[in-house]
Amino acid sequence: MSSATLLGIHHVTAVCGDAQQNVNFYTNVLGLRLVKVTVNFDDPSVYHLYYGDEKGSPGTILTFFSYPKSQHGARGAGTFNSMTFAVPPGSLEFWFDRLTGRDPEWYINAHGERSIIFEDPDGLRLAMVEVGRQMGNPWTRVIEASRAIKGIAGVCLGSRTDHSKKFFTESIGLPIELESAMHSGQMKTRLQVGPQFVDIMPTTMRSMGGKGTYHHVAFGVADQKVQSGWLGMLQNKGHNVSPVRDRTYFHSIYFRETGGALCEIATDRPGFTVDEPIDELGTTLRLPSWMMRDLEAIQKNLPPLKVPGIATNSSV
Repeated sequence: MSSATLLGIHHVTAVCGDAQQNVNFYTNVLGLRLVKVTVNFDDPSVYHLYYGDEKGSPGTILTFFSYPKSQHGARGAGTFNSMTFAVPPGSLEFWFDRLTGRDPEWYINAHGERSIIFEDPDGLRLAMVEVGRQMGNPWTRVIEASRAIKGIAGVCLGSRTDHSKKFFTESIGLPIELESAMHSGQMKTRLQVGPQFVDIMPTTMRSMGGKGTYHHVAFGVADQKVQSGWLGMLQNKGHNVSPVRDRTYFHSIYFRETGGALCEIATDRPGFTVDEPIDELGTTLRLPSWMMRDLEAIQKNLPPLKVPGIATNSSV
C-alpha cells in the first residue's frame, strides 16, 4: 500500500462548547460556509457541525462536536494540537486585522513560513499561512475571493517520542518533507500527505480531551476499495482498526497512531450534496436514514440554533 493513495487531509474534527457561538465565529468571522448541520452519529444528543468551501470539498472541511458542558481540554502529547488554514498570498495582514479580537500573533515557524496563530472562542489553536496553489472553491459570501480561506494547509501533532514519526513514515508511508532542529535540540518533522502537511512537534506536556481541542484528523482516499486496502494493511501490521463506518457523506475507518492520536481514513464520496442540494447546504438539520424515525426526539434534545440561510437566518 503506497501513501500515494492518500489524497491528503480530508477533514479535521474538534470539540466546541456552545454551538451558536461556534457557528457565529466560523461563518461570520472566518467566512467559512456551514455545509452541514447534523448530529454526532455515535451520540445524537449533540450537534455535529461541518464548515468548508462552497461545495464542502475534501481538504477544506473543519468539523465540531458541540459539548456545551464539557471542561476545557489541554494541548499536549498524543493529540493533534493545531490546524493551519491556507489563505491567498498577500492576505495575512487583512486576517491579522480582522482577528484583532482573538489576539493573533505573527509567527515564523521552524520551516521559515510566516504565519498567524490565534485561538477560537473555545481556545482551539488555529493558524493561517499563505498558499499560492488553487484549493477547492472558497466561499465568498462573507470574505472576498482574494482573501477567503482556501482550505486546510496542514496539522500539527504533539508527540513525546519518535513513535509517531515512525508510525507515519513506516506504517502509513508518508515522506519526510523536511526536519529542523528546535532550541531544545529536538527535531520537528514535517511530513507530506498529498498537497498538505503533518508536522510532528516534540512535547512533554500531557494532553486532555475537552472543548478547545482536536478530536481526530481524517485522511482522504478515493473510494471504499482503496479504503479496504488500508484497513487490511493496517491490521496486518498489528494496528487496531475499526470496522468501516457509514457516515452518510463518506465512509470511515478509525485507528490510533502509536503516540495515541486518533486518526481516520475517509472516502471522498458521496459528499455533502447526497441529502440536500448545494444551494441549501447547512440550512436544515440533516439526519441519516436510520435516525429519521427518532427525528422529533432528537430535535427536542438539541438546543435551538440559528444558521446562515439563503437569504436570512433560520432556526434548525
